Amino acid sequence: MRFIEAHKSGFGVEPICTVLSEHGCPIAPSTYYQARHRAVSARAARDAGLKVKIGTVHKDNFGAYGARKVWLTLNREGTPVARCTVATILDEVVPAIAGQHCRRTREYPHWRPRFLPNGGHEISPLMAMRSPQV
Repeated sequence: MRFIEAHKSGFGVEPICTVLSEHGCPIAPSTYYQARHRAVSARAARDAGLKVKIGTVHKDNFGAYGARKVWLTLNREGTPVARCTVATILDEVVPAIAGQHCRRTREYPHWRPRFLPNGGHEISPLMAMRSPQV
């Protein structure tokens, strides 16, 4: 759709549709014109309104609310919406919400003990004799 819109002034709609159909992307010119004049779907219209509400709730709470708390807040305020819908729209509104875990303070791998020479840890004779497993 966007491709045809961008290039129709130079080539026309029908030749573009013919070339696209020859290369494995079949589209009829009537399909293009029908999609161009189609009204916005009910879901798209509702999602546009929800984006504003979800963004407002997230911003009003200093960007600390995730999908679950935004969902609870919206339902408490009288906007019935599914949690999965809030999660999807929140990913679109605030794409940088997923980051590093806040409790991760040590570097990878954090589950292995660190024995540093002269680091305050004494290495037992058994550990010193062990060969590392490959």
